[in-house]
Amino acid sequence: MTMNGTAAGIAKTLAYLEAQVAAGRLELPDCEVAAAQLIESSHATLFKPLLFNAASPPALERIEYVVAIAVKAFMAAYGKKN
Repeated sequence: MTMNGTAAGIAKTLAYLEAQVAAGRLELPDCEVAAAQLIESSHATLFKPLLFNAASPPALERIEYVVAIAVKAFMAAYGKKN
């Protein structure tokens, strides 16, 4: 069975996060939930306005800004604490 769309994105992100947990870089109580959270927070303010025809496509600078905030929040929550 071939995955596509959201399922494929979550599966790839899940595999990456599991590898980071195994390497001791992240502390995640549930890698699947964390994968979905990271994906959602990375595009919530970018994709959904487009989906509902409420905004034009975002500029690259806006995408980078939003994703950087999502990653920073993710790492604050799940990054390995020394």
